[in-house]
Amino acid sequence: MKIYKEKTGIYYVSFLSSAGKRKRKSLETKSLKDARELSKQAKIEELEMAARAGALQRDAIAMIVAGKKIKLSDLIEEWKKYKTNMAQSVNTIYTQESLIRAFIEFSKVSYLDGVTKEMVANYINQDTKAKAGSREQRHSAIRSLYQYAIAMGYTITNPTKLVAIDK
Repeated sequence: MKIYKEKTGIYYVSFLSSAGKRKRKSLETKSLKDARELSKQAKIEELEMAARAGALQRDAIAMIVAGKKIKLSDLIEEWKKYKTNMAQSVNTIYTQESLIRAFIEFSKVSYLDGVTKEMVANYINQDTKAKAGSREQRHSAIRSLYQYAIAMGYTITNPTKLVAIDK
């Protein structure tokens, strides 16, 4: 890790990524003392060493970012308030909540970090007689919950992203 000043007088920090490429980030200050402090607070040197050691894998980052186990039942209540505040239809919220709760029961999962793409795929495509539109509704409901969880910083992973809907 290196701290340096550009011609503009702004300090930057440069560091090696896990791929071994040098990256740089503006510290948005013209004071060397502040630049050092910001770099220290951001733990850039420690993160650089962890990246070199291969310790910054997606799962590890998710645990660091989320920091705590989130119960799906609690998340649903938060998500419903958000959807209501966004003026979404009461019927849409009810339908999506019902589909999410059915997913939880089907998958026997209680926590956000316990959901896998296989669980989502199995739930969405469980009924081969169901029309593609019904399977898309299931997928959309779970995807909506995960989009909210990501926006709130509860997780960085979205198991619905890699799920294909059987046609």
